[in-house]
Amino acid sequence: MPPFKHNFYGIKLLIKGEGVMRIGKWKQTLMSPAIYVSPPNQIASCVMKDDDILEYALAISVKFVENHLKLKKFISVFDYFQADKSAPMVVEAKELEELMTIFDCIYDEYNSDEREGSIEIMASAILILFMKIKRLHQKYIVATNILDEVNSLKKVDTLSNRFLTLLQEENQNENSETIEYNIAYYASKLAVHQNYLSSRLKTETGKSAKEHLNAKIIHTAKTLLQQTDLPIKKNCV
Repeated sequence: MPPFKHNFYGIKLLIKGEGVMRIGKWKQTLMSPAIYVSPPNQIASCVMKDDDILEYALAISVKFVENHLKLKKFISVFDYFQADKSAPMVVEAKELEELMTIFDCIYDEYNSDEREGSIEIMASAILILFMKIKRLHQKYIVATNILDEVNSLKKVDTLSNRFLTLLQEENQNENSETIEYNIAYYASKLAVHQNYLSSRLKTETGKSAKEHLNAKIIHTAKTLLQQTDLPIKKNCV
């Protein structure tokens, strides 16, 4: 497939075959079975090793997403659907089977003679597909990033380690909504001055305490947006 720029959300499930895929700025070797997303307005190209290929492909127009608010909302808060984030994910046999079932459902509905409610059924199936992709993202990409961060923490001062651990634990606390996310709070918990805490974090992790806190707040807000129907204003207060 020569380089081309498209204006839809492309989702491919590679069942058999291998090659090299380039979307936007990233380039990666494709190994089946794998799933990947090509966001709109990206230059994409793919060179397969040979013609022995088996895959599912789904093209979702931006207009279709705009007309279905749950799809639009999901994509807006899920980084994997943004440019330069959608690297391929190799999946296991059971996961492949589940994804194939969803693709088959969408395909069958698209070709069905029964048009009553067909668009809504396909939109619901696509949302399920998105949620499955998010689950895989959490398993294969987020978990790997967390492991890399934990491993890197072994090389830095225990204060940085304790701060990031505390930040994670407080976020999982049932009373997290009442916690005041500021540097002074965490500095007090760690029994150090807030300037010292931020300085050590900046030196050893590359980010200040404020940057870590802002990243956590944004992550929490995105999670709330996906898990509740409350308006954005209420989630971000």
